[in-house]
Amino acid sequence: SVTVNPLPTVTFGLLADMCDYNSAITLTQGSPAGGTYSGNGVSGGMFDPSVAGLGVSTLTYDFTDANGCFASATSDVFVGDCASLSEAIVSNIDIFPNPSTGIVNIDPNGVAVSAVLVYDYSGRLVYQNRKIGSAEPQTVDLSNLAEGVYNVRVITGSTVVNIPVVINH
Repeated sequence: SVTVNPLPTVTFGLLADMCDYNSAITLTQGSPAGGTYSGNGVSGGMFDPSVAGLGVSTLTYDFTDANGCFASATSDVFVGDCASLSEAIVSNIDIFPNPSTGIVNIDPNGVAVSAVLVYDYSGRLVYQNRKIGSAEPQTVDLSNLAEGVYNVRVITGSTVVNIPVVINH
């Protein structure tokens, strides 16, 4: 007789963007509890943005259940240089139409975009694309979001640009 146990269901919740000068945080986003965290800037269940450095780091949460079955999940965290903001880059990024019915175009005008994040009015991350790496215009579909004002965060290298966008269906 052979018993085949199911793999555990493992999740790793979203991590908020951080500044390189922020203090280390205790990682608690992994589920079920009792697993281990690893990745750039991770030590002893803590994430230190100053150790991770600028840019996107992919962190991993590993969990082994009582049957010895193993599963893992990953989550990306962005560490930015929040002490400076290039006004030249800010003025070059166009987001249109604004207001929008949900389809938003982002034209970085030749500046390489590494990520686009969208936050609702309460600061909750509602959209993310952290693997762009292109200076080409991007189209973001936010039509599934409720009407309201959203903060579109465009990350270019170590620069973070925040632009409010109104969604009207």
